[in-house]
Amino acid sequence: MIDRKAAIAMALLCGIAVCAFLAQSALALPGTIALTCAPEPLKEGSFNDEHCASENSDFEGTYQHVLIAQDKAIDIHITNEKTSNDTKAATPLILKGKLGKEEAEVVCKKVFGHAKLTNTYGMINEEFRSIGEKLTLHLTECEVNKPAKCVITNETILIEKYKATTGGQGDNVQFFPEAGDITFTFEKCEEALFNGKHEVSGFVRGQPSGATIKFVHQVGTGETTLNLDGKIAGLEGKVTVSQAESTPTKPGDQLGKTGNPLSATTNLG
Repeated sequence: MIDRKAAIAMALLCGIAVCAFLAQSALALPGTIALTCAPEPLKEGSFNDEHCASENSDFEGTYQHVLIAQDKAIDIHITNEKTSNDTKAATPLILKGKLGKEEAEVVCKKVFGHAKLTNTYGMINEEFRSIGEKLTLHLTECEVNKPAKCVITNETILIEKYKATTGGQGDNVQFFPEAGDITFTFEKCEEALFNGKHEVSGFVRGQPSGATIKFVHQVGTGETTLNLDGKIAGLEGKVTVSQAESTPTKPGDQLGKTGNPLSATTNLG
């Protein structure tokens, strides 16, 4: 008869074995999913940086990927802070397009937002994917570079009721609206015909690298999936994604304390 201590030990070993099997199974399936980029105290990690972007082939890094439980929704925080100049500065988010025959360019210096993220297995194409829901972004300190002398009312653009998915996107992530378009208003334009409300519609793809998602406006204009007032547009900039440890209490609040960065990984199966 197996005594109590031996039984407990065997149960723990079985639990570890099951967890290891599930982890291997998850990573063996095709698709792109999000993982936590967490410190590795024994310095036996696969990455050298907190965003899990710089790999360490000798497994002597100080950071390591950690699986997020399948089908468990977590709160995430999105920002453009620490995305340039060796993580010392923010990268502005820039919308590029045309209004009539004129070039249009809107620059927003600050980006922050929140969403729910879930890693799930989709029956379509039988792949793992990350899904972001209830996505809200606040673009602030926005300025108009083109057309001349235009300004944005309140210098803020609100993006809400958006979703994101890596499903069927290769190693990209797609952002698309659940309902409605993004709107903002110009005033004081040199050409009065540009004054008034403008709409951004369609979807855009970003390229994850570690915890950073990069947008290249040529990709949007080349794919013709994003539009400004019905004309082809593109988005340029970078944001980082982290697991959140607190959530907004009212619309417009930034998430407070944040957890570890989330890093995307792609497996071809």
